[in-house]
Amino acid sequence: MEEVSSSSKSNLTNEEQECKDHFKSTHFRDSEGRYVVRLPFRKSTELLGDSKAKALRMLSPLLKKFQTDSILQQAYTMFLSYYETLNHMLPVDKSNESKHSYYLPHHGVIRESSVSTKLRVVFNALSLTSVGVSLNDVLHNGENFKQNFLMF
Repeated sequence: MEEVSSSSKSNLTNEEQECKDHFKSTHFRDSEGRYVVRLPFRKSTELLGDSKAKALRMLSPLLKKFQTDSILQQAYTMFLSYYETLNHMLPVDKSNESKHSYYLPHHGVIRESSVSTKLRVVFNALSLTSVGVSLNDVLHNGENFKQNFLMF
């Protein structure tokens, strides 16, 4: 992987530079060669409030769909198991559950016409918590890479 060089650091906003510096100082490759990147928080996660109730409300319609669509349930279960094996998510031990846990709402989008993957799971980081703050609200946006692409 090559980095697109910019002519100078001054092309980045302060927030973009903070995000870039965060990435450079925290990313690494794991034992299997995959990159591990820490989320670039710009505000404290303590500002998030409770996300569990909203995530459970959003899960309810999905569970109802599973009752009538066993193929969707099987595909979704396989996806979640795969994410767990990658350590992208962890089961929460109820006795160890902290008020700083964050539950990321998600839903499935089915594309019957897709040859490779009919199910795409969409994670909703814009979902507001009990205090009206979303996960996206506390994360850096990062650099706008669109400006670095050339259009032909």
